[in-house]
Amino acid sequence: MSGRRSLPIYIVCPVCGRVTSTDSGYCRHCRAPLFPFSFLETPAEAYEYDIPVGRDREGREVGFKLGDLSKHLGIFGLTGFGKTNLVKVLVEGLAEKGVGVLVFDWEGEYRDFAGIYGFRVVDVMRGIGLNVFSPAWDVDLDEYSIWLAELLASLYAELYGENLSPPMRFVLGRSLRENLERRGDFGSLLELFKKYSMELPSRSVTYSALYTRFEFLASEFMNKIFSGELIDFSENLIFDLSRVSRVSISVARFLVILLLRIIFDKASIRRGENPSKVVIIEEAEEVVGREARSANVLRFLLRARKRGLGLVIVAHSPSLVDESLLKSISNLVVFRLGDFDDSRRAASMLGLSFENSRILMSLRRGEAFVRTFSSPSPFLVRVRKYEPVGEGEELVLARRMVDSVVRFPFLSVRARRALLGLSSRQYRRVEEILVSRNILRPVYVVVGRGRPVKLYGLKGERGESVAHRYAIYYIKEKCREVFGEDIFEENNVVDLYSRRLGVCIEVETGTHVFPEKYGRIRDMCRYILVVPVTRSAVNMLRKHVLGGKDIRLVYLYEVPGLLEDIIKKNHNFNKNP
Repeated sequence: MSGRRSLPIYIVCPVCGRVTSTDSGYCRHCRAPLFPFSFLETPAEAYEYDIPVGRDREGREVGFKLGDLSKHLGIFGLTGFGKTNLVKVLVEGLAEKGVGVLVFDWEGEYRDFAGIYGFRVVDVMRGIGLNVFSPAWDVDLDEYSIWLAELLASLYAELYGENLSPPMRFVLGRSLRENLERRGDFGSLLELFKKYSMELPSRSVTYSALYTRFEFLASEFMNKIFSGELIDFSENLIFDLSRVSRVSISVARFLVILLLRIIFDKASIRRGENPSKVVIIEEAEEVVGREARSANVLRFLLRARKRGLGLVIVAHSPSLVDESLLKSISNLVVFRLGDFDDSRRAASMLGLSFENSRILMSLRRGEAFVRTFSSPSPFLVRVRKYEPVGEGEELVLARRMVDSVVRFPFLSVRARRALLGLSSRQYRRVEEILVSRNILRPVYVVVGRGRPVKLYGLKGERGESVAHRYAIYYIKEKCREVFGEDIFEENNVVDLYSRRLGVCIEVETGTHVFPEKYGRIRDMCRYILVVPVTRSAVNMLRKHVLGGKDIRLVYLYEVPGLLEDIIKKNHNFNKNP
């Protein structure tokens, strides 16, 4: 019969296990899609990455390019579906690539990075060493005082549910400007409220209103937070806000905004495509939320990319984040969302159609849709699980070993083992974990006799290598023992220079050897010592004819004795080994 309706087909939902019809393409119970996402093909650009984050539907590894992260990243999803795990994977990858990382941690979830990759955890409750009115960074005081007035006004509105009156704004602005010139503190700011309130007809009313509302900033609680050791913002830092946020979300937000402003002001104008530092804001809705009164004072974040700063915004939903900041995000990761309106908003940002927006409400734990600045279309990713370095006792030992490498980079293996109090077996196990995770990298320094000295380089470390630094340290210490004084002086052309002896010393690690540079050095001194400290440097320098009786290739251990011979005028300098 032509008018008969076809019966619906029923199957068991692979997600919730309940029976459902297939007419809509989604489970009627859990809204999970019943068929593969065949319309989503992983773009080729996803396979060209610097930081791997997981695998696509075909099991191939995908990730982010460093250059993409300078255009900012938004990570959204319900609690427990993988946001923090992804951030930890990113933090690990960025640290390994030598990119600076700062994390604002509201729940103390990133403490396991302490001592790893050179991270320092700053417990904000114990002090951040910051005087708001005595900035230790370059800043225009007029612009800064206006910004600070806006920040305090937003804090006032948030705490008391009303805006500052025009007289209160006048007094606050004048007081802040003078306090900055004085390099005072919050206690002196309260005193200036009285001075400038006397210029107004309302006098005592304005003074009382400002004093009573901002008195807490000069309290013992806030003094403790602003005291402490000065923070070095060039380090990898995790700001632990967990204890402060339990006391007051508003105070925690106030501190985050202050720290963000310092990070922004200290950052230099961007060079190149890759970010020099990535700032990760967990619980971003608390700081840059759509309803937050502090949104206006965070407009400077829109210019973060030009300062070489990449932002990672982590929130439960894109609808909770300030609209202007959301529009500046060029990379997106969306885990499972629980609201249909949120799903539609996220789908439009990803480039998914309205019909496919329901997929975002049915993703499994650890699954996410990703769209990067480089990729023309979104793709599905199974984010890899972050694995901390070791467990239990191994984790403690691994942290201690990394800390010892940072503090005492030139210790021998025997001395390091003794310092850590480890047996040979324990030491090998901890070293194996750290090397396999690319946290430490063994470096062998050729001294010239005996076995090479085994040192460690931190993965992603910038600047001169540990082998180069060790050679400089070794020569200076040995010469100090022989001569009883430091015979070298500062010089920007060569590694070590002694005007007294007429000697230049160049340490070569084999990474960049340019024989022609020695022609320029000849004008500075009578003798040039070239010291190879790695096998590759020894092999490379032997291939080159350094030429001239004034230049000699020597091993590290020979340098002090050769310098002593030069002083005694009893040397055979032109004999190469």
